[in-house]
Amino acid sequence: MSPRFCSRRTHSAVMRSTLSSRVFEAVGSRSREFLGGVVGCVGLLHFVAWVSVGDGVGSRAALEAGDLALAGTGLVGYASAHPAYVLAFVAGIAVLLSARQ
Repeated sequence: MSPRFCSRRTHSAVMRSTLSSRVFEAVGSRSREFLGGVVGCVGLLHFVAWVSVGDGVGSRAALEAGDLALAGTGLVGYASAHPAYVLAFVAGIAVLLSARQ
């Protein structure tokens, strides 16, 4: 591996890091808080709807009855059937935390 190749790779990584930090600085912390809140709420509201009227009604009933194993199985089923909403919730929390720093 030549030193020239290594320097390109390092330069590329530094460029990406600098570009992302510039984008976050340009957006501002208040906008990031709002964006993180909206994205996180979308994931959370979808989960609430799933538990209230969707396929998660059985999981909610199992949780209310104290059957944690059955309720846990339902939650795993939700995560595998709707990974985008789980990711939205996690990403929303991550953006909120990054805005608070």
